[in-house]
Amino acid sequence: MEILWLAAFADVPASELAEVVAFWEAVTRTRAGTAQGRHGQFVPLAGTGESPHLWIQRVERPAGAVSWHPDLYVDDLEEAAIRAADLGAQTTRSVPNLVTLSSPAGQQFCLVSADLSADGPYLRAQPRVWPDGQRSLLDQLSLDIPIAAFASETRFWSLLTGWEQHSGSLAEFDYLQRPPHIPLRLLLQRLGVEDDDGVDDLEPPHAHVDFACDDFEEERRRHERLGATTIRTTKYWVTLRDPVGLLYCITSRNPEES
Repeated sequence: MEILWLAAFADVPASELAEVVAFWEAVTRTRAGTAQGRHGQFVPLAGTGESPHLWIQRVERPAGAVSWHPDLYVDDLEEAAIRAADLGAQTTRSVPNLVTLSSPAGQQFCLVSADLSADGPYLRAQPRVWPDGQRSLLDQLSLDIPIAAFASETRFWSLLTGWEQHSGSLAEFDYLQRPPHIPLRLLLQRLGVEDDDGVDDLEPPHAHVDFACDDFEEERRRHERLGATTIRTTKYWVTLRDPVGLLYCITSRNPEES
């Protein structure tokens, strides 16, 4: 089993879908593509000539009940689902070409049959250059894991993906070494070390996306003008919420090296 692509999905109530799509189109300089799924519930966002690694998913939830989850696109869905189950994941839904699961600690994710009939490989996005001179790219999905579950949960993700786990530059972070064709790095964050997002470290795992940027203060101001709210600013990143509450960060990583 090989992972051919990784995408971040924002789970958004129907009443807030249009607002979220408009915000993320503007903040990433992408355009919404044709809605997919049996009920048109999956909206892809991508730039010209790029494959989407950001999707907005319409869900049946109350307003404000938003979240993120990863989708792993695989060349053999049956084998991937068996591997996930053997590692402790629980299947919650299975339909043709898609299996929805929960990790051992409770993080929702999906396994998706990759489109092997497409002309050529998936195409990664490139950094955007903005009018104020900074460059940025949405290039990371953080899995935020309580300390008590961190060792077993990170082992699950490393074994499921086949990607080696490494220590990050700060004590609260590890990451998985992704292959060059994968558009998002999987960051593994220990909640309770320095939990910047205001979510209690005893809560189940959750996720958020990150931008790499070479001037995150200028980038933060751009996001705020588009409707985001800053929660916290540190030396290395800024934590924000979008207009309906989706959590994300702008980091000081070089977008050209991502």
